[in-house]
Amino acid sequence: MKKLFSLILVLVFLKTSISLSAISPEKEKFVFQKLYDEYLKCTVYYKFLHRATERKGNLNEQDKQFLSKMDKMREDTEINAFFFAEKLKISNEDFNKSYKKIYTSYYEMAGKNYSNIGKLIENLTAPCENSVKNPQLRMVYWDNIYEKNNNSKVSIINKTFLCTDIVSNYVSAYEITNESEALMFRISDWKVKEEKRTYKIDIEEIKFLKTNIKWSSIDRSTLRLNHRNQCKIYSESGKS
Repeated sequence: MKKLFSLILVLVFLKTSISLSAISPEKEKFVFQKLYDEYLKCTVYYKFLHRATERKGNLNEQDKQFLSKMDKMREDTEINAFFFAEKLKISNEDFNKSYKKIYTSYYEMAGKNYSNIGKLIENLTAPCENSVKNPQLRMVYWDNIYEKNNNSKVSIINKTFLCTDIVSNYVSAYEITNESEALMFRISDWKVKEEKRTYKIDIEEIKFLKTNIKWSSIDRSTLRLNHRNQCKIYSESGKS
C-alpha cells in the first residue's frame, strides 16, 4: 500500500509541477507508456536473474541473499508496471505477451547456458536501480524527453515566484525576466530591496545564482524555496 500511495503522489506531481504548466493528454500518455515499458523490462530482468541464479544449484548464503534482493526489486518494479498498465488500459493478456517477449529477448542475449549474462547485467542493473529508487525523477526525465522531441521548451519567463516562510511568514519573490536572469525582492530594514540573479533550470530544481554561486533554489516538485519557504507562481496578469 505504501508503494502504491507513493506512485499516486508521483502521478499528482506529473500533473502539476514537472513543466510548471498543465500536462497535455498526449504528454501524459507518452510518459506513462515509457514508464510502463521501463518498469516491465526491469520486472522481467529481476525475474530472469533470479532464475539464472537458481539454476546454478548448491546455493550458498550469498546466493540466497541475492535471490531475496531480486525478489524485493521485482516486487517493486512489478507494482509500478501494473500501476501504469492500468492507467494505459493495457489488458492482462497484452501484459503477459509483452512479459514473455522481453524474457525471450533476455534469454537470447544471455545464451542457453547464460554465458553472456554479463552483458545483460551491464546494460540493465544501473538503469533499473535508478527506476526503483526514484520514480519521480524518471517521470521528469521522460517529460523532458517529450518536450525535446516536440520542440517545446519549458518557459517561466514573466512569471513570479512569491515565497512565504512557513515559520516566520517572511515573504520574498523572484521575478523571471528572461531566459537567464531574474530579479529577487526581499524586505530589509522595512524597505523592499531588489537584487539581480541569474538562474538555471535543472531536473529537480530551479537554481538562483549570485556571481555564478548558488544562492537559493526552488524545488520543482514541491515549489519549496530552500526547503522552508512555500512558493506560488504568478504570471504577468497576476493569476497563479
